Amino acid sequence: MKKVLLFAVIAILSLTSYAQNFVSDNYQNYLDAENSTVVQVHGVTFQLAADFLEEADNENTDEIRETLRTIKSFQLVAMPDLANPQSEYSGGLSKLNDNFDELVNVKDQESRFSVHIDEEDGIVYELVGLGSESDEGKFLAFSLTGEIPLEMIGEIMNKVESKGGKDLMNILDDKEIEISSINVYPNPTSANNRLTLEIPDNLIGGEGLFVDLNGKVITKFEIQNQIQELKTDGLSPGYYVVSLSKDGTTVKRKVNVIR
Repeated sequence: MKKVLLFAVIAILSLTSYAQNFVSDNYQNYLDAENSTVVQVHGVTFQLAADFLEEADNENTDEIRETLRTIKSFQLVAMPDLANPQSEYSGGLSKLNDNFDELVNVKDQESRFSVHIDEEDGIVYELVGLGSESDEGKFLAFSLTGEIPLEMIGEIMNKVESKGGKDLMNILDDKEIEISSINVYPNPTSANNRLTLEIPDNLIGGEGLFVDLNGKVITKFEIQNQIQELKTDGLSPGYYVVSLSKDGTTVKRKVNVIR
């Protein structure tokens, strides 16, 4: 898929007046630091990028264009040369409130990267990314706000590239995980039904968990096929999480069980 001209304007756009988001609320000290990399993009720029797509030759153009128009802001800060970036990453996790659900988590010996969403009824109001690279002393945090359809988050994540975040975003590329390639349906589902999971090849051989929001394991299974089914027999109405893990990468999907 062609790269959308989404962040080409980043190099020439830096806005000082900014709405509140996770980054501005928690990392003002880094935003003001002389050695930080700061990227700030207003919603008007995303609408401009959507207009550039009018003539683009892409089967997902209409969906991407409409999604871009729902975005209100993007803000990123990256700090180099920190003594303990892993501690900063852990501290960032503790600052996320209960509205945020973890969407993806990637870790290896030197790197940590995770994506979290504030989502309700299939609409993501804020997406937060946190990452650290111990060998480079780098910490990164970014926030994307708007009213973004959950199914389009994978497309948007593929566009989140910048001078400050490119290396950390490449962690996902190294693991060859596309967030949008994992589907769980029907969602919402009902008790005494079945969930169908569509899973990419590179997660086959890993481990799956189906848990409630308190961490109680409903089902534990080996990921054996691209299509797998989970029973929802006897489950109480509420939210549950499907978690798929392999080689240090974990991808999660929240499931709503209704009556």
